[in-house]
Amino acid sequence: MLKKGKGRYVAAVLISLLLAGCATPLPTYKLQTDLKAPIIIRYAGYSSDAFFKIIRVEADAYTAQNIPVGIIWVQNGDDKGVTFLRLDEIANIDAVGKDYTFINSKSRMKFVTRTRQLLVCPPEAVPKTRSDCPQVRELVGTFLDERSGFQARGNQKLSVMDTYSYVGGNKYFRNIYSADEWTAYLEDEAQRAKAIQKSRQDEAVRQSAAALERAAQRKAESDARIVKLRGYAAGITVNCSSDQLVPRGTPVSGDVVFNCATIGKASIQELQSAGWTTAVISRLPSQQFDIVGDSIEMNATKAKAK
Repeated sequence: MLKKGKGRYVAAVLISLLLAGCATPLPTYKLQTDLKAPIIIRYAGYSSDAFFKIIRVEADAYTAQNIPVGIIWVQNGDDKGVTFLRLDEIANIDAVGKDYTFINSKSRMKFVTRTRQLLVCPPEAVPKTRSDCPQVRELVGTFLDERSGFQARGNQKLSVMDTYSYVGGNKYFRNIYSADEWTAYLEDEAQRAKAIQKSRQDEAVRQSAAALERAAQRKAESDARIVKLRGYAAGITVNCSSDQLVPRGTPVSGDVVFNCATIGKASIQELQSAGWTTAVISRLPSQQFDIVGDSIEMNATKAKAK
């Protein structure tokens, strides 16, 4: 009898194990929930930072439920336990190596975590386990284009795996803004843009004033050279070589500066204004570093007074 009873017990255990192996997984229910207030996330895009405004989320739940308005929570922790933070109370999320992540709260608390999940809960709920609220699958909202003053680019979706999980990518959150914080950020950006524009305008005015000052100084120096050139005796002839190369095939303009024997530097225009006649006698193909052109040889003669 004992052997028969023992056989029945073993058979019952085997049947139980078989039934357990054939058990179907719990069904999941899809739901879409509007956020109580939008949240803007900033993360590293392909070529520059990307901004995404989360308006609602799509989530998976193990029980049929309806959450018309929700709040996103972040589960973080490790083998020792987990904690939950509201997403709008987090300042940023930084990657640390391959396995760990820093979560920095706006209250200046720092959490080192290996486990991260996004949950959406009703406004009155505070999760204590990951099964307390549906798990977020996709973020629904719009990209904000920084190049056009953060104008929205139409409704789009972001997979949580692509934007948040170290399993799926490297788009960690540089900044997380609540609606009020985003308004303040836009105001700061507007003020910064105004300051940059004013700085550029001030710099343009400064450069213009400096250019006028340099032009006045160059004119004063040129006038002084003309006065000096007028003082030379009539009939004197000097040989001059151009101070810089002149592009090949182009005429020698009046502003080309020459080094002239005994009288120093002067342009053709200055020589002529002081009563000198000038004549180009040769153009020599030359090269200075990577510049190719002609070196000009010229004679200048002080004309006799009429």
